[in-house]
Amino acid sequence: MKHFLLISILWVTTYVAKAQSGWIKVDLGSGLFISFPGNPEYKFSADAKTGNYKQKTENCFLLAIVQYNIIPSNTYSQFLGYPKRVQDSLINILLDNAAKGNLTMAGQLGNKVEKIQIGNFSGRQFRTNTINPATGQSTPDFIKIIYHSNKLFTIQCKYLENNTEGKSEMSIFLNSIVTTD
Repeated sequence: MKHFLLISILWVTTYVAKAQSGWIKVDLGSGLFISFPGNPEYKFSADAKTGNYKQKTENCFLLAIVQYNIIPSNTYSQFLGYPKRVQDSLINILLDNAAKGNLTMAGQLGNKVEKIQIGNFSGRQFRTNTINPATGQSTPDFIKIIYHSNKLFTIQCKYLENNTEGKSEMSIFLNSIVTTD
């Protein structure tokens, strides 16, 4: 039994490593990292105070948006002076409203939103459906919104092809989010 378990673990580890070969770990800031299947395009907008990492494959459109100074600078020091429970409550309100805004724009306000925790990073995850303009088919979008150190991270995977390869890319992308704390 021990040998079977060991062989199973080695097989799964080899399969995951093979599936992730070629993926590049990107530092989004504040100790949050995510992997893309290649080198993503990066654009920074000083006016919008955002950084965008994006990559398109045959199966998915992968996106990571970093919004800097999500709490205005003139009130952030006041926010830091609040007790931790008050800070956590305000962060939860911010995350709930960010998820609600995304779902409202997608016309899917009733979709389920789950709380997530990645290390010390709080977040929300949910799913929407959009129409792929190339095919006319409804395809799922998977979204994670994460807050840490006055940054809001939006991680999104849009299916271009709802197939096995797309599901694999989505799974690797969304499960590659790690922190250093």
